[in-house]
Amino acid sequence: MATSLLDKKHFLFDIETSGLNKQTDHIICIGISFNNDKNEIVTKQWSLQIPEEEENVLQQFIAFITPFSHAYTYGGKLFDWPFLLNRCLYYNLDITSLQRIHVID
Repeated sequence: MATSLLDKKHFLFDIETSGLNKQTDHIICIGISFNNDKNEIVTKQWSLQIPEEEENVLQQFIAFITPFSHAYTYGGKLFDWPFLLNRCLYYNLDITSLQRIHVID
């Protein structure tokens, strides 16, 4: 059996935003790659058509990553993850499951 490059509890993570200000700008897209049940690395994206969809997309993302323990990013520890957390707090979303994710650059 082939060994996967990515542990089943880990995912790769990136976001795209409308700007750099986490108070006034929005997330446009959240993308992750993860190892599925068939031991295949797959990609999932949540894309917004309008800013008003942001809260719903964040809720979907939080629900989806609850089983994961680690997130790998490129520069995301300083920008992507804090931006995501701040946008969740803006909508008063429960970030408990996000806070337990170990983020690795």
